Amino acid sequence: MLLEIQPSASWISASGIVAEEGLLLLGDDFLPWIVLAFGAAMVAGNLFALIRPPSSDSEDPSRAPIGRALIMISIGAVASIWGLASLLN
Repeated sequence: MLLEIQPSASWISASGIVAEEGLLLLGDDFLPWIVLAFGAAMVAGNLFALIRPPSSDSEDPSRAPIGRALIMISIGAVASIWGLASLLN
């Protein structure tokens, strides 16, 4: 005997994240929150990699490539601004 699970529309959403029936985790603005978080993480991580490179006692004490880090910072800034604008709108 196979057990069939029929998902109801009340607990599956477009983002796929529901805490309980009818309650969407982070509200209806799940995608802007995620874009804001990833964008801010890209900016912070690459900025810290440029400002404070690995300590000299590591095996490869080279700095992060400046060009790549600046591109990633700009992409993260655009994503963060988009996410913040979407949340404030």
